Amino acid sequence: MRKLILTLSVILLFSGCEGKYYIVSITNDSSKIVSYTYNEYSDTLDISDSKTYEVKAHTKPPSKVLDQYEISSVNFKIDIAGDYTFYDTTPFNLSITNTLPVDVKIKAGNFINDNDSYEIVISANSEKTTAKIYTSKPKFESLIDYPIHIEWSISEDTIYVVVR
Repeated sequence: MRKLILTLSVILLFSGCEGKYYIVSITNDSSKIVSYTYNEYSDTLDISDSKTYEVKAHTKPPSKVLDQYEISSVNFKIDIAGDYTFYDTTPFNLSITNTLPVDVKIKAGNFINDNDSYEIVISANSEKTTAKIYTSKPKFESLIDYPIHIEWSISEDTIYVVVR
């Protein structure tokens, strides 16, 4: 009898939460227009804007969070009430040295910002130091049909990259 009562109590407890909805607010405190996916829907927030959503319990946090140039330069935090706030990610400076006799085009997911592009071109036998990168663990990818080797290291606020 105790097992039956305990089982019924647990079932009632979980079934009571199943259909319950919550109001969640998402606010853009970043300096950029932000696009994201939340509760399986794509949406956009202007600077200093916010939206509210009615969602079920255990809804996953926002995903595919990108700025207006499709760069992953924005992150989010969640407060104790379950509301989300977007904020600017602090970038690293990106210093790339190309030692090859050809121009090289690379990317690191959507984490590089080179004049509002997430792809960067480095001229043959030259250095480029004007870009920013928004991750401390980049996975660089070549976008040219030429064999290259990429090495990188971090020193304080700069990621140094050598293309060989």
